[in-house]
Amino acid sequence: MTTRISILCIALTALISCHSVDHKNTGNEGQLGIIVEVMPEGDSSYSINWKDTVGQGEGYNLTNRPSEVWCFIMDQGDTVGYYKGLSAPADYTYFSTTDTTVKVTFMIGPNIFSEQRDKGVPREAVIEFNPVDLNLKSGLRRPVGFVLTERQKLPLTSAL
Repeated sequence: MTTRISILCIALTALISCHSVDHKNTGNEGQLGIIVEVMPEGDSSYSINWKDTVGQGEGYNLTNRPSEVWCFIMDQGDTVGYYKGLSAPADYTYFSTTDTTVKVTFMIGPNIFSEQRDKGVPREAVIEFNPVDLNLKSGLRRPVGFVLTERQKLPLTSAL
């Protein structure tokens, strides 16, 4: 019971910290609050989903916000899964690995299906955050909150 209360407190703290996220994707604050959960899907197969507040301060939701969160998952040797837009906006992806730890890098990039694109709103640079390590043996089936710190900004041409 104490573990569940601790997890709930961490999740609530992460959600509250999401209010300091730079919702307009200008990079001024350089942080992103996010809650991540990894679920086993089968032998060496997993799904990862995340909750963020990018664009919510301006009234956007997952499908119509001008920017979206991208996710890249690496094991010891290679990229084993990713979500990089270019399809229906999502907040999850699947991956497969036999490693016990993966490195996950989140980015904020343009949502190419956003209504803002048709209104002539300029797209911002892609923001890459410092990666986080996730343990696939002890970190499954429970939400974990992170406050990600900006690592670098990439021009759109090099990130797409």
